[in-house]
Amino acid sequence: MVVIFPDYGYSQGMNIVVGYLLSFGTERDVFWTYVYIIDQILPKHFYKKPKGGMGMIGYLAEEHLIVELLKSNILNNIPNT
Repeated sequence: MVVIFPDYGYSQGMNIVVGYLLSFGTERDVFWTYVYIIDQILPKHFYKKPKGGMGMIGYLAEEHLIVELLKSNILNNIPNT
């Protein structure tokens, strides 16, 4: 992620979201799905460091987002890059 988003840092809960997504797709599909989520769905600067990160609020928002995305079957609609 740091290569694609060099200004973003790790936020508590990223691993939980990615781990959850891995139960629905391959590592490659999950990676590009997560890139899509960060780039296209989440508010800009959601993970930006140091002052812009949202910490646990970000995690709770991600958890809700992942549930909604899975309901909409988004994993099958992300274009591979």
